[in-house]
Amino acid sequence: MAFDIVAVGRGGICVYAAIVSASSSVVVAVVVFVLNQWSHARREHRQTRLAIVSAQIRDLFGPLKVAVESNEEVWRALRASKLPDGSLRRGADPTDGERATWSSWFEGALMPENRRIRDLILTHSDLIPGDDLPDVLRDFCAHVAACEVALARQDEPEVLIGHPGAAFVEYVRSTFADLRAKQAALLDSIG
Repeated sequence: MAFDIVAVGRGGICVYAAIVSASSSVVVAVVVFVLNQWSHARREHRQTRLAIVSAQIRDLFGPLKVAVESNEEVWRALRASKLPDGSLRRGADPTDGERATWSSWFEGALMPENRRIRDLILTHSDLIPGDDLPDVLRDFCAHVAACEVALARQDEPEVLIGHPGAAFVEYVRSTFADLRAKQAALLDSIG
C-alpha cells in the first residue's frame, strides 16, 4: 500500500508539473501576444504621426517657409535700396518716381508672394498645429486682404491693416523647425 501511495504521490506531482508547465506556456504566449500587439499599435501610432507631420511640412510649412524667406529677402533688399521709407510711402508727397518704384516692387514681387502665402494658409489650415488659428496667421491674411483693397483703390492706396511683422516670420520659422525636429525624432523611433 505504501508503494501505491508513493506511486500515486509521484504521479500527482507529475500531473501537477505538467499543469504548471502548460499553464506557464499559455501565460508566456498571452504576454508575448499582448506585448506584440502593444508594440504594433505604438509603431502604427508613430507612423500615423509621422505622416501628419510630414504633410504639415510638405504641404504647408515647407512652402510657407520658402515663400516667407523669399519675401523677407525682397523686403531687406528694398529697404537697403533707394526705396522711400514708410513715412514717405504713406506721406503726402512722395515723388512720382518713388511711388512708381514702390508700386512696381509691391505689385510685382511682394503681393504675388503674399497671395501665395495667404492661399497656403487658407488651403491647408487643417495642417496648422494647435486648436486655434494663431493670431499672426489671421493678422497676415487680414493684411493681404487690406492690400488687395488698397491695390484696387488707386486713388487712395492706403493699407489699413499692417503686416504682423517679425512675429509672423518667427512663427513660420519656429513652427517649421519644430516640425522638422518632430519628424526626425519619429523617423529615429520607427527605425
